[in-house]
Amino acid sequence: SELEHLVLSLRGLSCSEAERVVASAIYDDFALTSADIPRLVEAKRTLLGSAGCLESIAVDFKPEDVGGLAHLKPMNSLQELNLWSIPNLHGEGLAVLSEMPQLKTLNLADCANLTDIALEHVGGKITLEELYLDNCKKITDAGVAHLLKLTKLRELTLSGCLRLTGEAMDTIGRLKTLEHLVIENCPHLTRQRIMALERALPDCRIVRD
Repeated sequence: SELEHLVLSLRGLSCSEAERVVASAIYDDFALTSADIPRLVEAKRTLLGSAGCLESIAVDFKPEDVGGLAHLKPMNSLQELNLWSIPNLHGEGLAVLSEMPQLKTLNLADCANLTDIALEHVGGKITLEELYLDNCKKITDAGVAHLLKLTKLRELTLSGCLRLTGEAMDTIGRLKTLEHLVIENCPHLTRQRIMALERALPDCRIVRD
């Protein structure tokens, strides 16, 4: 419907930011209709390109709709980035994380085609405190090894990461700052490896099958 299209075009913005975008798009007739969507998208691109204007953003649309992930580079005050369920996100585009010195929370859950290349970029983001990788079915133990640099990480979710084995658990056991870990539906994890992980991280709440 027309209303759904208008709402979708404003996703990822706070109420005040949405008001700014809408105001800039309806200056001709002071009415908001589906005909204004192209100008809404353009106004949103302009807002996203304003350095320091946002601390949190949800990019729950196709990255190309906002000029690709590279368009997020100027947002150097970003602390939270949600990129969940983007099927064409593989990993190379996450090089943009190096431009976000204050990033603390990164959500990549349900990005089914995410690869170990993505985790190489994520591993360089040493400011991260929360990382969500649920149902990223292509990441492997080698990718998880890149997370060892995340010395501030408190929360990590890996449910449904089907390729992970005990080797990944050995890596995670060295992340001593972890307080919450989810490893449900990881079929290659043995009970013995999970118990070893619990011993390695006695202060971490581990959610498992």
